[in-house]
Amino acid sequence: MSKIRNATFLRALNISIALVSGRIIIFAILITYVFQGNALNADKVFVVMSVVNTVVSASIFCENQKTTFLFLASYNDMAFSKLNCPSF
Repeated sequence: MSKIRNATFLRALNISIALVSGRIIIFAILITYVFQGNALNADKVFVVMSVVNTVVSASIFCENQKTTFLFLASYNDMAFSKLNCPSF
């Protein structure tokens, strides 16, 4: 029972980090931009938010695609060559 509880806790932690990480990245980028003496306006915030959200969404999609493909291919190394996602 404790293994199930630990696995559930780790899964919840993973999901919460995935949901919050994009916002933390955006905040860090904007704070760095302002501390460098630049003026912040809505146009710059919109561009930063769009780019970060696109990158985070693409990385989540690629990771899910790799996981599904690996599951179906029974962890075959050749499975990665058919994906169009960058390897990290």
